[in-house]
Amino acid sequence: MAFSVLTLCPGAQGTRMAEFCDDVALWEEEVPHAPPSSAPPGGLREEAEVRCEALERFLEDHPLRGGGLHAVVGRGGVVGPVPGGFYEVDEALGRHLLKDHPRGHVSNLGGVLARALALPRGARALMGDPLSTEEREPEARLSGWPELPWQALGHVWSLKAAVRAAARDLGRPWEELAAVVVHLDRGISSCAHREGRMVDLINPNDGGAFSLDQAGGVPSGDLARLCFSGAYTLRDVRTALVGAGGLGGYLGTRDLEEVHARRKAGDEGAERAFSAMAYQVGQEIGALAVALSGRVDAVILAGPLARDPLLVQRVRGWVQWIAPVLVYPGGDELHFLAEGAVRVLSGEERAKCYGDYAGMEEE
Repeated sequence: MAFSVLTLCPGAQGTRMAEFCDDVALWEEEVPHAPPSSAPPGGLREEAEVRCEALERFLEDHPLRGGGLHAVVGRGGVVGPVPGGFYEVDEALGRHLLKDHPRGHVSNLGGVLARALALPRGARALMGDPLSTEEREPEARLSGWPELPWQALGHVWSLKAAVRAAARDLGRPWEELAAVVVHLDRGISSCAHREGRMVDLINPNDGGAFSLDQAGGVPSGDLARLCFSGAYTLRDVRTALVGAGGLGGYLGTRDLEEVHARRKAGDEGAERAFSAMAYQVGQEIGALAVALSGRVDAVILAGPLARDPLLVQRVRGWVQWIAPVLVYPGGDELHFLAEGAVRVLSGEERAKCYGDYAGMEEE
């Protein structure tokens, strides 16, 4: 039986949407929700209403090709610490996704929009792996300052999809694969994955390797002194850490092609910053191998920057002694969402209920 699936990935300016027949895309579009000047000021709830209206208008003009719709699946959001996997978007999860979270994210609209589009069409509403998936061992959660535990947050959908892809290529059940996985993008997430769980996870907003525009882990003592120097506001510091750090902070650009052009032209600063980014990725991989007691079946590089051959070469040079390095460039979240929905619809994977794990939430 073929399954018809609609996938949704909300972004800053619009919502990417695609229709799949099983895991084959029939079409993909980005539907803008509203010009920034007229965007609603009332938070996620009003944002969801505006986007849903835009999506419904689009579907009226572009009827689904696959016939009867089986499921609508949205990008996973920040819902507190819950296990990874695909979730049924019931009323409780829908309400929770619209709450004001300290780490609220536009991805929370994925499940909300999936439910809004699925209910009138008699389809199942699903949400992919939450960004706030919590599967870490207890030791991995402590930072050294009791008031500041390490937060579970990252590109979970990409990390888990890469493990599944590697398991298929290696002919192994994914629950048996022990791997260190890195998602290379504007932010660099990394995890140690064992027995189907992320037993450790590096949140790119708080630590790890610096990336195109995120600072990653920085010297905490100097950061504290800078924060109280009077020269920076809270907004300044946050922007420097996430948005104006990394390669952009050193070189004034986060365009990797421009960085390479400057390297080739003899710019020593560009060479040093690029090499340092690759080195820090290697450091994180080495550290996460500890979470697997050094028994690593594969080091997996995924995400958009895994298309960059020199970055892959540099990282491979630092870590190939740990385990074979497998590379899965790109990172098509809509396709990964469709694959997960088909697993649920076919019975290969059971969709989780948020209510079973809501007690894990940190209030």
